[in-house]
Amino acid sequence: GPTMPISTTPIALLAVAIIVALAQLLGGLAARLGQPRVLGDIVGGIVLGPSLMGALWPEATAWLFSQGVREQLDLLAQLGLVLFMFLVGLELDPALLRGRLALASRLSAVGVMVPFGLGVLLAIQLERWQPGLVPAGHSLAGALFLGTAMAITAFPVLARILSERQLLNKPLGALAIAAAAMDDVLGWSLLAGVVAFSKAGSPLGVVITLGSTAVFVPALRLATRPLRRRLEQRHRSGQEPGDLLQTLVLIGALFSGLATQALGVHVIFGAYLWGLAMPREKKLQRWLTVRMDTLVLRLLLPLRSEEHTSELQSPCNLVCRLLLEKK
Repeated sequence: GPTMPISTTPIALLAVAIIVALAQLLGGLAARLGQPRVLGDIVGGIVLGPSLMGALWPEATAWLFSQGVREQLDLLAQLGLVLFMFLVGLELDPALLRGRLALASRLSAVGVMVPFGLGVLLAIQLERWQPGLVPAGHSLAGALFLGTAMAITAFPVLARILSERQLLNKPLGALAIAAAAMDDVLGWSLLAGVVAFSKAGSPLGVVITLGSTAVFVPALRLATRPLRRRLEQRHRSGQEPGDLLQTLVLIGALFSGLATQALGVHVIFGAYLWGLAMPREKKLQRWLTVRMDTLVLRLLLPLRSEEHTSELQSPCNLVCRLLLEKK
């Protein structure tokens, strides 16, 4: 008779347990050495990825991180990333940025354009060293893509470091996370523009992404006004948010992320904006943070580091894949 497909769920659960245990072990070691715990997640991903375990024991890697398992891990990791960026936006005090937005904008512009320019120059030099690195006729698009890849900020990693060091509610931390958020929008807008250019020879994607994001931010603020008012009323009466309000807050973070993803910006930016749109009530922030910190930081986020380091590819492969897909 026909054979039943083997479920990957037990293997995925084993993979989660191994990743989380290794991340906590290495994260604790990093903390003892005075380094951010997120460094342990990254090193753990390298250990379990193709660079070490994949090279020394490829059969075990193929079994533990098969395509089906990887898909389940990626879903959990994305959920953790969205919830974490929501908490970052929730904890950030916009008052700390009063009078500093112009400085944050300048920092963001320099932080994007310098690596972008260096990435383009590197791509041009690589093409001289190794002709045919990029498909024929796509040299400019390939250079622009490599520049964009160099310019995109590791927004969640910076947020984790600032959160762990308790700098999010300090002027320096608020300035850094604001500049990183602007970097994220600019970086993904550049990527949208490069994709549009490689496909149609027009950089219109940048204008569309930036314009739609500029409209989305005030629209989100307006749309969340009834929810903010209800949360503030519960806070004034000394009550915790009810089940329905809790559900709306969490679902809203997911839908906000989906909206920015549709606009061409990463899903994490939408979750971050949703957190910023919530009331600036310390009690509400503590209430949500206490309930979500352990689940998000200790269980879900380490999966993201493993996913990233297990999927490392050379710049050549990334460039060629993008250009060939957009031909």
